[in-house]
Amino acid sequence: MTGAATSIGTILGFSNPRLTNDGRAYFTALMGADQGAIFRLVRGTLEPLVRTGDSGCAGGAISMPLLQAVSPQGDAIAFLNQAERALYVKTDTSMARVVKIGDAVPNVPGATFVDIVPPVNTIFPAFPFLVSPNSLAPNGELVFIAAFRRPNQQNPTLALYRYAGGSLQEIIRTGQNVGGFSVQFLSAPTFGEGGVIYCGAASRAILGGGLLRFAGNQRQAQEFPGATQTEENLPPYAINRQGHAVYDHIAVVLNENFGIPTG
Repeated sequence: MTGAATSIGTILGFSNPRLTNDGRAYFTALMGADQGAIFRLVRGTLEPLVRTGDSGCAGGAISMPLLQAVSPQGDAIAFLNQAERALYVKTDTSMARVVKIGDAVPNVPGATFVDIVPPVNTIFPAFPFLVSPNSLAPNGELVFIAAFRRPNQQNPTLALYRYAGGSLQEIIRTGQNVGGFSVQFLSAPTFGEGGVIYCGAASRAILGGGLLRFAGNQRQAQEFPGATQTEENLPPYAINRQGHAVYDHIAVVLNENFGIPTG
């Protein structure tokens, strides 16, 4: 609870809790003004994993870490360094910066990673990088969604990336097609069993929700059922490692004076 004493100070608040398969708890703690840490609970003891002042990359320091994802067995975490606006992966033996706002985008000449400016008023949070709790593999491999912008480009492009072995690989970006499914929005990236990667998608703004599946060179899309002229689906909030998804199915009100849409 707030007020609890730890080896590095008193906890004033906490957020972003995560659980591993064996029930260990991980969370972000506020330790003071602009001071924070990521803890895990091990056999009743709170163990700090990352905290303000720790050495980051490129000679910098961690300012205010915010936990994003934990691998299934807890041997890797992903977190945002908020002041630096950078995404990190930390394993038991190493820490690496995956990407930072302002970095050059691989294989897109002149483009840089930017803050996400949603192209529509969506229910999804406008984080610099969208990371699902299921997006981290035991060895620190990460799948995540980032936004980039080319020079003179008005709206940013969203893309799904895989981070492994110190390098970034783009998997899919908005404006492309998978099996006839036009990708206009991305959500809930997930590392599935057997190395399969899942990602939520929408075919029109945030409507027309479906599930993308990437296994090696295989690219598949499954549109969620039930969409009609007056009913729509959103891309999923969450996808588990077997590819099961949770999403909204909405009866759309065509006449704004008719009533409130049902979900």
